[in-house]
Amino acid sequence: MIRSPIASQQARAYLEPLLAVVNDKKIRRSGYRYVARVFSIKDFSSLPREARPFLLRELINIPKLPYSYSEFSTRLRELSNDEDIYDFYGALVEWECLFRSYSRIGDDQITVSVSGEDYRDPIVQLRVPITMFDVVRQFKKDSPIRFRGIIQEGNSTWLLLNYVDFEVPEQAPRTAISGDGGQT
Repeated sequence: MIRSPIASQQARAYLEPLLAVVNDKKIRRSGYRYVARVFSIKDFSSLPREARPFLLRELINIPKLPYSYSEFSTRLRELSNDEDIYDFYGALVEWECLFRSYSRIGDDQITVSVSGEDYRDPIVQLRVPITMFDVVRQFKKDSPIRFRGIIQEGNSTWLLLNYVDFEVPEQAPRTAISGDGGQT
């Protein structure tokens, strides 16, 4: 869990090693890719007062749903009532859907809307922290995106996924320009 730290030298000493790790370009995860983002102390000091899971999903074994988005959509249509979806709450999904839109929720969250091509498929709302805005802005309407997340709630027409991350195609490294105008 991570909570907004109280501004102090102790908090700075705690955050500096964390920032060094999350900003290290040598770290490469297999499977899902992410757009490199440089974090600062400000990113952690502007968190809400409530504690939020940080890397918790990677530390515990969450059951993976054995269905693709299309298969799960069919399964949802076959349910006899919306309460049957409770059996799927807490399951990890890895799906590909079409990006529809996004919207901000307050100052700290974004909801990304995705769905399938079939009008009967459920709309999936992906809840992500505002720090992922740079990634979300790159998505193009009606383009496929791959993501993974945990089913938090839903019914036969919509689902809410939380703790979401996206697979982003690798981009060619950009030439960095230093503050003095020279290239590095």
